[in-house]
Amino acid sequence: MKCVEIIHVNGVAFSVEKEACDALSTYVHALEVYFKNKPGGEEVISDIEARIGELFVGRPGGARAVVTPGDVAQVIAMLGTVEDIAGESDSGDAPGRAERPLKRLYRDVERRLVGGVCAGISRWTGIHVGVIRLLFVIAIFFWGFSCLVYLALYVITPPARKTVQKLEMLGKPVNVNTIAGSVNGSGAFTGRTRGGVGDLLVDVVRVGVGVFLCACGLFILVAVGCAVLFEDYIFMDLVEWDMFSFHELLQRMVSPGSYWTLLACAVFIIVLPVAACFFWGICLIASLKIHRASSHVLLLVTWVAAIALSVFTSIREGRGYLWRDVQKTSMPLAPGTLYLEALPSGVKMANNPLDVYYNRQEGSLHGKPNVVIHGCREGYPWLEIIKRARGKNRLEAGMHVEGIAYEVEVRDSLLLFPVFFDVVPSGQWKFQEVDVRLYVPKGTVIVIGENLRDRLLSDRGWFCREEYMYDGTLVMTERHGWFSLEKAPWEKSIPSDVYR
Repeated sequence: MKCVEIIHVNGVAFSVEKEACDALSTYVHALEVYFKNKPGGEEVISDIEARIGELFVGRPGGARAVVTPGDVAQVIAMLGTVEDIAGESDSGDAPGRAERPLKRLYRDVERRLVGGVCAGISRWTGIHVGVIRLLFVIAIFFWGFSCLVYLALYVITPPARKTVQKLEMLGKPVNVNTIAGSVNGSGAFTGRTRGGVGDLLVDVVRVGVGVFLCACGLFILVAVGCAVLFEDYIFMDLVEWDMFSFHELLQRMVSPGSYWTLLACAVFIIVLPVAACFFWGICLIASLKIHRASSHVLLLVTWVAAIALSVFTSIREGRGYLWRDVQKTSMPLAPGTLYLEALPSGVKMANNPLDVYYNRQEGSLHGKPNVVIHGCREGYPWLEIIKRARGKNRLEAGMHVEGIAYEVEVRDSLLLFPVFFDVVPSGQWKFQEVDVRLYVPKGTVIVIGENLRDRLLSDRGWFCREEYMYDGTLVMTERHGWFSLEKAPWEKSIPSDVYR
């Protein structure tokens, strides 16, 4: 059974064991005797008692928990004893060496111009107060943003009026030495106050570089996030169909293990520089010292290792695309006027910048062929279909070529071109390509349908005047050894039953 007494410290009632109460009374009495005849002694004792109350409240259980002798011993170790003061420790950091609190944000009312917000931020960050005030003035021109921020900080930030608050604002340990030194004016508040022109310029450069690094990190983060989340809206005006994500295509180009490896490496390669920009920017702005260099070296090594692993994985997967096989098929066509049109495709597909198309309903990959018209001097018109694909060896490349399904439907003089070719099997994309080359002798009339002209027809392979390039009825001519398509003096149209 232990006797418990009720005491009041800094206006708060605490339940204290009798042994703890005796030890605390002895400690406070020794301080009162020491500071009795010293200037500001009563204020020192008052601040020390306030600090004792704060430490008691900060224990597990708060003010309701019973104060034990161990709690009192811990508080005395933090604040220091009369013997510590008598030892004349000039630094003021000997007592309470284990307690080195971080700076707390207060309004510095002693250096205030309006409310002390800018001066308090200057104390907290170590930046010249002139730089802080300049930033607030500049931000006024951005719809008065700084006024709202200043008002909010003025309301939520307490003023540093008590000695303990001033010490916390400077990030100094709150113990007997620092409290006594602050009251006696012996330099507890003589933390570095930067006021020279050189210091001002240094702070301007430091803050500018810090803001630039933070802005770079924020830009990278926002750019990557927008590219992932809003790619359909970003590219909707650049492609004909919906956007086919690159990571969706990557799943069909590499093995599952390589896919996840590359995805993890991409996350590290992007996230680490963003985090570094924010971290170094904040350190420069807040004048924080960076410790534990080994941790930063480890992060740098991790970032370089992620790049090396992604390069190694890409090279290893690139071996599956070393060989290229080509397959050509030709067919003769009937002489006379040729009618060219594209078969309509009602399938909704997603496009990729590599000209890869994905049918999300069927889970199949498709490609877009190129239709090219060439001229020849004599003979009959003829059609050539060239299929290409890649693989890790010639045999595999040949198998991927055989897996390309594309046929041009020929009805006498009418040629119907499918908009897409199918990749069979549809699981992997090995850079399958299809070129459709139409060779026609000079004097041949060619009627080009609107769908073919807009979707498939390429201007490679012939010289064509700009005003005739998209005209419906053209004729192949030869001038000075160059073939060109020119506008025909008559008009013809695609038969009405072309899709029957």
